[in-house]
Amino acid sequence: MSQGKQRNRGIKNDLKGDPDFDLDSYIDENSREDSSLFQEPLETEEINSSNTKNLILIAATILFAIWWFDNDWNPLNNFTGLSGGEDNVTQVTEGTDGGISINIPVIRIPPINVDIPDAPTAPPAPLSMPLSEYITDLQNLGLLEDKISTFSARQVYDGGVPISYLQELNQAGLLEDLSFVYINSYFQNGTPISYLQELQEAGVYDGLSFVYVNSFYENGVSTEYLQRLDETGYLDELSFVYINSYYEAGVTPEFLDRLKEQGIYDDLSFLDVVDLYQREGN
Repeated sequence: MSQGKQRNRGIKNDLKGDPDFDLDSYIDENSREDSSLFQEPLETEEINSSNTKNLILIAATILFAIWWFDNDWNPLNNFTGLSGGEDNVTQVTEGTDGGISINIPVIRIPPINVDIPDAPTAPPAPLSMPLSEYITDLQNLGLLEDKISTFSARQVYDGGVPISYLQELNQAGLLEDLSFVYINSYFQNGTPISYLQELQEAGVYDGLSFVYVNSFYENGVSTEYLQRLDETGYLDELSFVYINSYYEAGVTPEFLDRLKEQGIYDDLSFLDVVDLYQREGN
């Protein structure tokens, strides 16, 4: 029997049994009870719906984090991660009790390669003798003012250049024509004076700065190759970067002449020239 029929029967019985029965109060009281019966499930349903939305939001956040890490932090690999194997699959299922179950795979974090820059060049070691003694020795050797000024002597002293190195430069006929910048650079770079003499004998030294000389020495560029470039006019035309690259790749001045005859030389970088030579030069 339905609740409505029972309630109606109760009302009829009350009317028969009690002549003072207040029907309006009775209906109002029972209507409030009926309203609470219908509202309570709705509130419970709203709470469950809110919890489900929160769980779905948490699951989506976890899925995004897994997808991000699993693709090496690289947007270019997104499609790879999405189409990967079983290790990349994350399963989200709904349990029998209405909850959400998330199966999270093992997150593979890629190794991070960190390039550690080279340590800065250490400052030159100070000379053991005081500056006044350094200048006095240069004067006694007949080098002060005639070969090197007092100002330059103070600069090379601060650069840690020993007097013996200045004597070797003087014997090679180079000291008088070198500024303290060149002297300090050659000494600190370890460029031997014999290499300077070879460049001088080849007739190419005077047109080179200390940056070029140091770079050619470090890259093992032979004086014969520099001499060939000088004879064909390329030594004054090319930077040391081009010359080092051409020497390492074996690019000949004749090949550069061929590119000029074809009218494409001026539009090519040294990388283009090296590539063309490796393809067509031999």
